[in-house]
Amino acid sequence: MKVLYKHLANLTKIVLLCLSLFLFPIQSHATDVSFKWTTIPDPLTGYNLYCQEGEKEVVAPISLGKVTTHTLTGLSPDKTYHFWLTAYNQSGESGYSKIVTISPNSSLNPAPIIINISMK
Repeated sequence: MKVLYKHLANLTKIVLLCLSLFLFPIQSHATDVSFKWTTIPDPLTGYNLYCQEGEKEVVAPISLGKVTTHTLTGLSPDKTYHFWLTAYNQSGESGYSKIVTISPNSSLNPAPIIINISMK
């Protein structure tokens, strides 16, 4: 019974990891993108950041350790990327965070913002 309880407790922790991951892009310039996410309670070994370029296959995750920010460099400015995050510990890996889609060059030519219109 103790073994079953321990496995259920670990499963509960993994489920909590799934529910508490929120990935936010905080900066995107030309070929770099920076992310920040909320931390989760221990036991935490680290986070995995996944990247998919357009519709291509997902590349192997980047293991980040116990950090809550990361900057990727060298992205192609004319491509679209999809990113998601998982947390992991000795019991396994959580489910995915919400997927974030970024086109690095979209910040180079932002749409104009109308500040004021007046009629005379």
